[in-house]
Amino acid sequence: IPRFDDLEEYNRQLLDKCTSYFGRKNNRMKVPISELYEDDIAALYPLPEIEFNVATIRKRKVDCLGKIVVDGKYSYFAGPDFVFKTIQVRQTYNKFELIDVHGKEIVMYDRLYGEPGQEQIRWEDYLPIIIDKPNSLRNLSINKLFSKSLKTYILALNTTDKKEFLKGMYDVCQESDFSTAV
Repeated sequence: IPRFDDLEEYNRQLLDKCTSYFGRKNNRMKVPISELYEDDIAALYPLPEIEFNVATIRKRKVDCLGKIVVDGKYSYFAGPDFVFKTIQVRQTYNKFELIDVHGKEIVMYDRLYGEPGQEQIRWEDYLPIIIDKPNSLRNLSINKLFSKSLKTYILALNTTDKKEFLKGMYDVCQESDFSTAV
């Protein structure tokens, strides 16, 4: 069974592998595979003008942490504003979209594949809560995003300084994005 992290990249690799056979001759018909491919393409019906959007849409209830667990393996966080609320989940082969009751997008993530236990979270939604309880930072997976030296520095701060640091981080998130703040 093949394993991959990026479905689109895996499909590109498969296409490259298939096109590498174009110069070879078909064993039975004794013509180049590229000619057979061109014949197949010419025989195809045209695609419809309106794209068919393949997605699974379900209603799900957000848990006490603001997340939805999918297939018992992957966690997608909607945010603290949606705790215990029912939202829609729109799942395609490569995207995972969380939608509120009014049809407005809450957040869109890349769909998770592979090892169980992975999570998708927008930490900027949770920073105000972390600011209120800065010592909780020690137990959160946000620490994985910090360099070792930054993590050591932040965790060594006293509660007041930690709060100020996190407020600064939140301000940077408001001006740009979380990756800039980190």
